[in-house]
Amino acid sequence: MRGRFVLAIACVILCAGAARRRPALRLPASPVADGVMSFSIVAVPDGARLTDLGGSSAGIDLGTVSRVSGARSNVEVQPKATGFEVKTRFGIIIRDPAARGRTGSLLAAITVPTRYTIKLDGVQLGPAARLVASALRPGTVTTHRLEIQVPADAREDEAALLNAIQLTVVPE
Repeated sequence: MRGRFVLAIACVILCAGAARRRPALRLPASPVADGVMSFSIVAVPDGARLTDLGGSSAGIDLGTVSRVSGARSNVEVQPKATGFEVKTRFGIIIRDPAARGRTGSLLAAITVPTRYTIKLDGVQLGPAARLVASALRPGTVTTHRLEIQVPADAREDEAALLNAIQLTVVPE
C-alpha cells in the first residue's frame, strides 16, 4: 500500500477548532481566554513537518509512506508482520498567562473511528481522553513521540486521519 498519510492534531483547550486543508505553515495556538492555560504544537528538529489547518489545528505531515519504500526524513517506517509502523516526533509548548507557576497535564483521545493503532508517548489512544504527560512547565517545549500502526490490508483512501487526535492541556 502506498498512501499519503497526513495526521491532523486538533489543539483543544475549551473547544476544537475547525480543520481544513491549507498549505501555509504556521505554529498554531490554542484558544486563549484571560487566565486560561493554552498551548501550541511546534516543530522539533527530529520531527515531521507541520502544516497549518486553520483555527487552532495543526497537521503533522507524514508524507508518502509505505511498507516497502520508507518515508521522508524525520519519519520512521518499520515493517511489521501485520503491516507497518510510522513514527515521528512533535513539540508542545504551553502558556499560562496567569503566571501562577502551575504546570499542565497533556490528555489525548481519538475522535474518529480508525483501524489504526495510535500511540502518543507509548500510551495507546482510544475514544476516552488518556493522560499522556504531566508536570509540563509553561514556556518549555516538550517533545512527544507519535506512533501509528498501519494494518497490512489498509487502503489508500483510509490514509488521511484528519482530526483523528484531540489534545487537551489542563492545569495541575
